[in-house]
Amino acid sequence: MIFSAQNLPEKKEKIIEYIKKNGPSLPGSISNSVGMPVLFTSAILSEMTHEEKLRMTHLKIGGSPLYLLQEQEALLDNFIKYLEKKEQEALALLKKEKILEDEAIEPSFRVALRNIKDFAIMIKISTESGDKIFWRDHLLSKEEAEEKIRAILARKPKIKKETKEIKKEGEKVEIKKEEKAIEEPKEIKPAKIEKEKRTSKKKSKIDFFEKARNYFESNNLTIVKEINEDDIIAIVSSPTTLGNLNFLAILKNKKKLNEADITLALHEGQKQKLPILLLTPGSITKKAEKYVEENKGYIVIKNIKF
Repeated sequence: MIFSAQNLPEKKEKIIEYIKKNGPSLPGSISNSVGMPVLFTSAILSEMTHEEKLRMTHLKIGGSPLYLLQEQEALLDNFIKYLEKKEQEALALLKKEKILEDEAIEPSFRVALRNIKDFAIMIKISTESGDKIFWRDHLLSKEEAEEKIRAILARKPKIKKETKEIKKEGEKVEIKKEEKAIEEPKEIKPAKIEKEKRTSKKKSKIDFFEKARNYFESNNLTIVKEINEDDIIAIVSSPTTLGNLNFLAILKNKKKLNEADITLALHEGQKQKLPILLLTPGSITKKAEKYVEENKGYIVIKNIKF
């Protein structure tokens, strides 16, 4: 089936209707329901998330997040079983107490709560004794949370600080800070070899980016925004039968990519809410290949020669 940019609003409406009916859903299920490839569906889901029509979870099931409507928050509790055991235990305590003070719970629970951002909401407040962190259950309103936190703080004993001033009659006390002699640095001659290495590395990076731009031109990819930060070089647009789809272009000039490289690339894509176009002259490990397959709706790898 061929799709055009004209029926994109229709596809978005179908996605909303599907999620409204089925609750928080995985990209694969949504893709099947609207009859589009997972890659196209994922790009549209990212766009709808950016438009705040949908929400994407931090929780991953089989490497993929869930997409839901804002009003379906309570349905997320159906997916608690996919959390790690310690995370489930920490969440069970949070659901019982509704509010938890970070410093009052065991360290393993502190870590667990920081990992389940969909279910545990961090609240930072300033008090006379310093900043404090509290956690609220995601289904507890902000107003109820503030009320409970005020009650917790009210139960804490207030510590009065006493300041004693000591004077010595007829004696002037002068306190001097110990000063250490600082030697003047000797003249340091610039490391010629190191300078040459840095220049060579910089030139190599510029050449790498230039060749990447040539690749974009030859493959009908338009640079929407240049970034050039570390391995992230640009946001590029690819024409499709659905209209233009944006990708975050990442370059990895390595002989072999591992699972960590793929994970980092996907993490960057999640931050930008864009699928990844990963360009590399190298190959990928079998473990990384399997991970790419699990996330094929979010990452495309192109092997190119530089």
